[in-house]
Amino acid sequence: MVTASDSDHFIYRIANGQPERQDPPGFTLSGNVWGSTELALAPDGTVHLGALTKVGGEFLAIYGKYAAGVWSTSLVYHGFAPVTGLEVGSDGAPRMWLKTTPTPPYGTSMAIESPAGAWTIGAQAVPSTTTDTRFTLASNTPVPVAFNDNGTQLLALVSGVARNVGSPISNLPDFDFAVTAPPAPNAVSGPLFAAVVPHADGIHVVGESAIAPETEVSVVGTSPLTPVCPAFGSATPCGGTCHETASGLGLPGFFALARTDDGTAWLAYATTQLNQTITYALESWGGSQMCRGSVTSDNSTSTLHLVRIRLDGSAPTEVLTIPIDSVMYDGSAEPHNIDIRGFGTDLAVGLRTVALTPTVPVPAVRILRIDTTKL
Repeated sequence: MVTASDSDHFIYRIANGQPERQDPPGFTLSGNVWGSTELALAPDGTVHLGALTKVGGEFLAIYGKYAAGVWSTSLVYHGFAPVTGLEVGSDGAPRMWLKTTPTPPYGTSMAIESPAGAWTIGAQAVPSTTTDTRFTLASNTPVPVAFNDNGTQLLALVSGVARNVGSPISNLPDFDFAVTAPPAPNAVSGPLFAAVVPHADGIHVVGESAIAPETEVSVVGTSPLTPVCPAFGSATPCGGTCHETASGLGLPGFFALARTDDGTAWLAYATTQLNQTITYALESWGGSQMCRGSVTSDNSTSTLHLVRIRLDGSAPTEVLTIPIDSVMYDGSAEPHNIDIRGFGTDLAVGLRTVALTPTVPVPAVRILRIDTTKL
């Protein structure tokens, strides 16, 4: 388990049901952690990490590997290059994607490690010039796939060929998506990859094959949460209270997608049932009076959902629901408020949550390991 902020990071191994703090050489940071700290699982079960660090005023893209109970680390790139992805192919070689030009035209590179431990860095083509690009490796191959959007359509670049993924998107203020890591440890038949994209009617999951038609299914009960109480500055006249009871899918990043090595896709997402009293009062804002709503009581609940998707066009099946604390959202665009990973027939699900206590919020990371053969 890996989580990070701008000032610290935490790396834990879960052993016998207990968390054990890990400090790989080079990841014991005295400076800032920039961008994502990426985690990948190789087909042989080894754990791989990648992060951009700042130590002694120097930016360093660092890679770490945990095998046979020992961490080894190496320098991938010297300079400011946030890590945007990390995966290990069926050939056993790790690939780390770096935003080597973090300003327009937003150049992206891919670093690959040789069996001798040397890193080679080359340009990584992307479908469009958007800044939010994510990466995976196609099933059964070590071929990189790059994903981003043009504002209305999820795009993928496979072996230099761009393709549309799923149906066009409209009427969504935030274009967000998630893609699957390559299944491990065994090769699978079926789609090259799968992706999840929220639409106005809820989440859609797309299976993309090399030559066969893609499949696209919608998941019932995943419509976006739409508050019923007036938004900031819009209550007229200002005063009184409103009982907020909206329910639905939460903010961007409240979903993730994985595949087990039988080719099945697994969607994890969180919904919220708001039960709040909002009190409105005039407050000074930018030199003028604005009507602001403050939450004066909150008995909201959240639920984690796990859905099985066969990627053959058949209807998704919800297999598990678990009451949880609210999923934590800090305004970040990173897609890791909820994360999920498959290995064999097991799933690992990670959540950043916050408990609403009477005094101060209590943040936590919750880890679940699920044997899908029992579902």
